[in-house]
Amino acid sequence: MWGTGTPAGKPSLAPPLAVHACALVGAIVGLRVLIAVVNYVVVYFIRPGKNLRKYGKTAIVTGATDGIGKAYALELAKRGLDVVLVSRTQARLDTVQKEISDAVGGKVAVSTHAMDLTKVTDEALAKFQALVDGKDVGILVNNAGMSLDHPDYLETVSAEYYRDLVHINCYAPTVLTSAVLPGMKARRRGVVVNIGSANGILPSVALLSVYAGSKSYVNQFSRSMDEELKDFNVRVHDQCPFFVMTKISKIRKPRLDAPTPKAWARAAVKQIGYETDRTPYWSHGLMLMLIKSVGPVWAVNAFVTSLHKGMRKRFYKKYPTGKKTD
Repeated sequence: MWGTGTPAGKPSLAPPLAVHACALVGAIVGLRVLIAVVNYVVVYFIRPGKNLRKYGKTAIVTGATDGIGKAYALELAKRGLDVVLVSRTQARLDTVQKEISDAVGGKVAVSTHAMDLTKVTDEALAKFQALVDGKDVGILVNNAGMSLDHPDYLETVSAEYYRDLVHINCYAPTVLTSAVLPGMKARRRGVVVNIGSANGILPSVALLSVYAGSKSYVNQFSRSMDEELKDFNVRVHDQCPFFVMTKISKIRKPRLDAPTPKAWARAAVKQIGYETDRTPYWSHGLMLMLIKSVGPVWAVNAFVTSLHKGMRKRFYKKYPTGKKTD
């Protein structure tokens, strides 16, 4: 037999090179899967949260009167930080301020700052800067944001709405981060937490392109700033939820893949101080791991597009003119 390396008529006992190569590849893949699984278990179920007071005495949370922002502010207050609630409407701020103060038994200071983050004027920014300059701000949570009422094609949404969306999702976290950085750098401690979205890290998000693009900005901004601030011992995170039971998602009951804001915020606070970008809730982490390791890009894109087209169809079936006043 030619090419076997053995005399004719005597079969080789050594396995072919291809068998060795396949075995090696299989071992490497298996090891990578094992490492990923162990890391997942450690990150989501074993690793403890950090002592957040080491970053500073005060936390500022935007979009703090509802959903994730309200839950996040409560979690930070429970961990002994004074909290400044930022949102547009003072009456709603006053209500949440009392709720959080009562929940923690008055053990920390809870204050408010009314600010419309869809239109951050120079005057409003100056007032925010004055607020920051008077406090030991250790954590800023840029949570305030906007999405579309339903997935739809680009040209069906008004330019004014997109202007507000990009302003609150991109410009506001940029300038508010800039406002807290001088103090954090001088004290050589601090964390900025930007609440992004899984839509900002998926391959593509048809019918929510502007929202997804704004959250992609948040992701790149966070990762770049985290690297930029290493020498100053200041961290910047992008925490990316999938579905959460909020008014924006229109999910009214908690599900395995859609936790309550309280459950999501509790998980998110435990991740502060670790990885730069992370989807903090365990089921969301599992979903992302499966998307990255199993689904080809075209399949993920097709699934997301089909999902959003279905949501759009159901919306217009209920509201034929596209307005909820029908």
